[in-house]
Amino acid sequence: MLQCNVLSTETVVCYVCIFPMNFIVDMLHNSANGRTAFYGTPQRCIEFFDDCGHSCPDSYNPADMIIHALAMVPHDEDASRSSITAICDAFESGYTLDNWRNPALARAKLMQKIIMGLFIGLLYLQTPLTELGILNIMGALFLLTGELTYPTLFGILTLLPSDYQLVVKEYHDGMYYIFRYTLDNWRNPALARAKLMQKIVMGLFIGLLYLQVSNALQQFFLLICQSSAIFKTPLTELGILNIMGALFLLTGELTYPTLFGILTLLPSDYQLVVKEYHDGMYYIFSYYIARILSYIPLFTIDGFLMVYICYWMIGLSSSLSQILLATLISFLIEQSAVAFGVMMSSIFTFHVAASISGPILVLLLLSGGFLAKISTLPSYIGWVQYLSWFRYGFEAFAINQWSHVNGDNTTWSEQRSQEILAHFSFKERNFWFDIMMMTAFTLIFYLIGYIGLCLRVMNAG
Repeated sequence: MLQCNVLSTETVVCYVCIFPMNFIVDMLHNSANGRTAFYGTPQRCIEFFDDCGHSCPDSYNPADMIIHALAMVPHDEDASRSSITAICDAFESGYTLDNWRNPALARAKLMQKIIMGLFIGLLYLQTPLTELGILNIMGALFLLTGELTYPTLFGILTLLPSDYQLVVKEYHDGMYYIFRYTLDNWRNPALARAKLMQKIVMGLFIGLLYLQVSNALQQFFLLICQSSAIFKTPLTELGILNIMGALFLLTGELTYPTLFGILTLLPSDYQLVVKEYHDGMYYIFSYYIARILSYIPLFTIDGFLMVYICYWMIGLSSSLSQILLATLISFLIEQSAVAFGVMMSSIFTFHVAASISGPILVLLLLSGGFLAKISTLPSYIGWVQYLSWFRYGFEAFAINQWSHVNGDNTTWSEQRSQEILAHFSFKERNFWFDIMMMTAFTLIFYLIGYIGLCLRVMNAG
């Protein structure tokens, strides 16, 4: 009856202190001292506790054995606590140890690879470099490729499905926490409304700052009816410098508010994460991925709004491909800032992260390519530019802007575009390299942040 209910859309939570007929249960979740001691099938549970030194005789009820192993024995609490901790630690490290304890994967694979290595070696022993020998060597290399593929593939297909139930549980936990933190972001006016308003206001400010139009207020309604060409910065020497300044300012505005927003709000999760992790509610990885994914919509829409407002008001080159590429660049700049903020918040406390981030950002900003010509930087400081997403984002914005100048400017040429890029030590061929570097920065920052958060949370317990 319980299994029928589980197969329906209902959720069944059943607490059984002692269940003689343990075969009616198909999945077990054992907890002790606020930690998960085991999750999986009853048969795997018996094997797991046997590996931990708690064997169950054939005539003994496994449920009684498990309860006894996870119970606090009166007047012997210290020994019981140590035993429970050892069991929970063994389960948490089970994925690594399980592969080496499992003869179906460890011994068989090692023996199979050793035997096949000897067989291939004897088959092609001391092959001479004749025409036939060269063909034999090529055949041996191809055979090696196949032997490295087929046994590995079918071994995984045989053994990995045993983890299906645990993977399903982690998937549902992860989806729940993604929904939880996404909802938290949109319900929090300090993060949602303030960020959207800040980006809209800054977009209007930058647009008005570089707005080159006479009698703009009188012609505003005419603009709505006709076109946005009236808001186009003239391509004089001063106008070009203004456009480059606007692009660099966009890069900074996609970074600073985003980074310090993360540094202000993310550390508030730390104490809750420590408590819920040590209570066995979820893995750190589930929380980390959920929190990152929940930030993506919020720290994407606001940046797009600001960039689109500026593109319209400044009159930047706006072919469809350039607008799409500018959208991609703004997304990567903002995500680099998010990843850096998450990394700093995960590794350090709020006060330390905020005090360290400021000087680091100043160095990255100075090597961004606008405030100083990067080709003239001294060698002892010039290397910083390769760690600066300011430089990669600004260069990508500039290349995208001058790749095609639309409008009725008949005097413009590709040579002039190259001269502008060369003035800032930029190269057109670096565009996709800049895109890849910002993507790599994002992933590396997230990885470092995850490692730091794991160490902090585990040591806090």
